[in-house]
Amino acid sequence: MRTMLTAILGCTFLIAGPARAADELMTAAQELFEPIPDKAPALEGNPGTPAKVELGGMLFFEPRL
Repeated sequence: MRTMLTAILGCTFLIAGPARAADELMTAAQELFEPIPDKAPALEGNPGTPAKVELGGMLFFEPRL
């Protein structure tokens, strides 16, 4: 799929020019990707707690990991 998308976008640059290709690239990207949600989804059987959030922050910012 990625190779096909790259080929299509490459042909678009050659045929339609950079401005039109940029518009088509944005349209293709919007069809493939979704916005990042504002809030993380809850996992079944594993509710988020302040203690888990604190642990995640400690692990994320731990330079030794």
